[in-house]
Amino acid sequence: MQNKVENKLNKPPVLILLLIASFITLYINPGLQDPFNSPKMWILMLGGAWVSGYLFNFKFKLNQNMFIQENLLKILLIIFLSFYFIAALFTDIKFVAFFGDSGRRLGFITYLFLAIFMYVSFKISSLEFIRQLKIVSISISILLVIYGILQRVGLDFIDWANPYNSIITTFGNPNFASAGMAMFAVICFGIVLDSSSKLVVRALAAVLVINLIILIVASDSRQGILAFAAGASILIYTFLKTKHSNLAKIWMGTFLLVGVGSALGMLQIGPLQNLLYKPSISIRGYYWRAALEMLKSNIWVGIGVDRYGESFKKFREVGYPLNYGFEITSSNAHSIPLQIFSTGGIFTGTAYLALVLFIFKRGISNLKNNSVFLVIPFAAWISYLAQSIISIENIGLAIWGWILGGLIVGISNIQNDSEKNWDQKRFSSGYHKKLYQPIISGLLTLLMIFVVSQLYSSEKNVINSRQVFDPRSVNQRQEFYIFANKAISSNFTDAYYKLQVTELLNMTDRKDIALTNLLTLNKQDPKNLDFLRPLALIYESRGEIKEAIRVREKIIPEDPWNCDNFLRLGILYKAIGNEQKTLEMLKTIKQVAPEHPITKNAENELANNS
Repeated sequence: MQNKVENKLNKPPVLILLLIASFITLYINPGLQDPFNSPKMWILMLGGAWVSGYLFNFKFKLNQNMFIQENLLKILLIIFLSFYFIAALFTDIKFVAFFGDSGRRLGFITYLFLAIFMYVSFKISSLEFIRQLKIVSISISILLVIYGILQRVGLDFIDWANPYNSIITTFGNPNFASAGMAMFAVICFGIVLDSSSKLVVRALAAVLVINLIILIVASDSRQGILAFAAGASILIYTFLKTKHSNLAKIWMGTFLLVGVGSALGMLQIGPLQNLLYKPSISIRGYYWRAALEMLKSNIWVGIGVDRYGESFKKFREVGYPLNYGFEITSSNAHSIPLQIFSTGGIFTGTAYLALVLFIFKRGISNLKNNSVFLVIPFAAWISYLAQSIISIENIGLAIWGWILGGLIVGISNIQNDSEKNWDQKRFSSGYHKKLYQPIISGLLTLLMIFVVSQLYSSEKNVINSRQVFDPRSVNQRQEFYIFANKAISSNFTDAYYKLQVTELLNMTDRKDIALTNLLTLNKQDPKNLDFLRPLALIYESRGEIKEAIRVREKIIPEDPWNCDNFLRLGILYKAIGNEQKTLEMLKTIKQVAPEHPITKNAENELANNS
């Protein structure tokens, strides 16, 4: 009886880990300025704080291979986090470095807690972990299918201001949604092929796979299809290997051939280009090349953690603004490895790649086991990895990629003949629940509660100020001023959100306060175009031409191909009678965009009659 109680007490917190991850994926809050990324990051922080306490509970008697793998994983995670932390310290805007840019939330804190989840996942990896993963994945898939169908048929219970395809589920846009559904579809497909699962469970999983694939196709996002194909191919290979090894080799060879052809087709090369190419691939080329230029500009620590958006216009090629618009920008490299390299530097990026390659190698070793059950985590992780090459990190998806990574390393020593006894051997002397674990977890969680409450309050003040904004109503105007002041004065308010509130202030009778706030934002982040451009517009509206010229001249080195800025500068130079500068702007526009309609407009505005 005592042994049973002790075993129950010392049971690893697998379900807790999976439930936290599920909550991160599924939770959204439409009452926030950012209803997707911010709440997911906050739950990651709170859940990660609690999970951190489990780091003090482990005392395994590991075999030699497991001991080596644990130390390698630990070393790789520490190196990655150390270099990323150094990059964060060198980042000019510390709030962004640690909490991430608005709309992304991919700062150091996010990756710190993702790494903690990975390591804890490794420490409690077991066959039971995979069993729980299957159950949780089916549950999440059911919810995603239901919500995806509601969005598809126009019955979404939330009225999103959504410019994309309607299928965004709980991830925020169709690309993230398709990638997330692909990963869970891979897990469900693994359950279908897994003979150890009950027939009714396999049937339910098959229905979910079909529905998830239908929704992925309906989302019009090809990355979901490719991510599912990558993961499913691993499962099919393992399944065939248990039946006929030669057939499995043929399958894998065929898949690799089709995979290479598909990759070339996406790049407009080969016979599959008409089927697979999308204009968004060409756009990504601009993002990727800009990321490489950012890395070259500061190879050691990058251009700043999650500061890609503030540097994109400086490093983009001239073809981008000419094809897509002078004011169109990007806040991310649309490739997780390139994003980390460009914003964290060569050492951070290399450490990340080393971590990925280590997990991949351990996953490949799992393929030696003729067990679909054991390969499910690796197949799902491959799905995550495939989309990460051409997509942005999304916290709701990333949490699974990092948890699966730890699980893959942890189970990579299981052999078929020892599966039944593996859990018992691994945990017989392993996980011991200590009294100080809940104390440490509780203290860390309390600290995160304070930080998250400040972040929540500041973001809520921003959305409240926007909701009550009505410059025609005296009563609502006063209420707006209260919320606006709280949002702008808080150190936990994202600078871009402060800008949004400031622009509303500029539409009231407090234009001088708006200008003061904008000058403060510009002083804190002097090269940020988000602040320079509205500052120039405010000066222009006030008739302060020389100040507007001064600001627009500062825009040039940060946005060297922006002909719209050159045109506005030319008009300002013309207004003060500076003919030489006016003609210089016209000449620059002709050189940058000789065939663009803006050149004809510039000739009408600046030539001859200047």
